[in-house]
Amino acid sequence: MIVIATDSGPETPDSRGDLVVLVDSLKLYLRQHGDILPEDLSGAIERLPSRPYILSVSSDTEVEILTDTVSKLWLRISGNKTEDVDTSNEFNREFLDGNYWLLPGEILVHGFNHFTSAKRNKLMFCSVLGINAMVFEKKLHEPPERLLELVLANGGVRAFVDRDKGLAVFQTNERSWPWVRRKLHKLALKRKVARVLDPRKPYEGWSSGVPVLVG
Repeated sequence: MIVIATDSGPETPDSRGDLVVLVDSLKLYLRQHGDILPEDLSGAIERLPSRPYILSVSSDTEVEILTDTVSKLWLRISGNKTEDVDTSNEFNREFLDGNYWLLPGEILVHGFNHFTSAKRNKLMFCSVLGINAMVFEKKLHEPPERLLELVLANGGVRAFVDRDKGLAVFQTNERSWPWVRRKLHKLALKRKVARVLDPRKPYEGWSSGVPVLVG
């Protein structure tokens, strides 16, 4: 699982796993929005190496150069730096606490609140969830619930973990519900609740969705 902490963390993504996530997101963004990217930018993304090459073939020097290249591309497209990226192999870690987004591909995004973390990781969210960048940008200027609704409708999962109270609440659409149930089962907490959204009803924050207790 990839953990992206939007508030604090190391200065640069220094592992090959981190690079793979960033490179894959850039390539997906190119496939979805290549027609609006400048030629030099799209060409630079096309030349990025493949996942197997990064993980198994590239030298440490190549990884260092690639890290710098990806950081510049990411900043140019998203306006954000590739800071605060870390990796983990376990979802149920003792220090999980606070607000998270769970995205397909075992990506976990942590931040002070869900609106801000989605906004700061616009490129990642649009790429992974297949959201049109123009639509995402429009939602940023509407009430915060509209952006959260967009992310949830496209497969993002809103999560809150209170380690002291032994509580986890996940909010999900019907399509992601089976995956969310498996994730909640793995959490070593006393009370685990999934709120499964009804697409026929307007989204109204944490009060939306049918609450389901997960043992």
